Amino acid sequence: KIKKVKHFTIRDEHGEFLAFAKTTLAKWEIKRLPGKMGGTLVKILPFIPFLNRLIKPKAHNFVVPEAVFVKNNDSLLFHELFDGILAHEQQRVIIWWIDENDPGYRAIKSRMSWGLLNKLVGVNSVHLVERSIVPRTQTTFYTSGFDFV
Repeated sequence: KIKKVKHFTIRDEHGEFLAFAKTTLAKWEIKRLPGKMGGTLVKILPFIPFLNRLIKPKAHNFVVPEAVFVKNNDSLLFHELFDGILAHEQQRVIIWWIDENDPGYRAIKSRMSWGLLNKLVGVNSVHLVERSIVPRTQTTFYTSGFDFV
C-alpha cells in the first residue's frame, strides 16, 4: 500500500536549497524473510524487544526517499534530512533504493550511521532491466523508489 508523496527541503537563511528529497510512505505485510529461518523469524519478530519497533511483519511502515539532493554531498546534511523526514513522518525506517555508483551515495556511505536494520540486513542488490533503443552513455542509474514499492 502506498500513501501520499511529499517533498522535504532544507534551506539556508537566504532560501538557497541545501538538501531535498521526495518521499513516499509505504506499508508492506512481510510474509517471509530471506534465509532458512525466514518464515519462523517473521513469527517471532513481534516478541523481540527493540526489533519489534523496526520491523512489524503485519504492518511494516517505512519511508522511501528518491530524488535526493544534498549540497556538496555533506554527510551532516544527509543525516539531518533523513532524521527530519523520519521525525516528521513519525517513522523509524527509511528504505532507500539508490545506485551504489551514485556519486552522492559514494561520498557519504562510509560517513553515515545507517542504523541497526542496516547492520542486520546490510545492503541488498537489485537487478534492473533497461529497455532502450539508444545506447547507454551513463554509468549510474536513476531509480524511482515509488516503482520499487
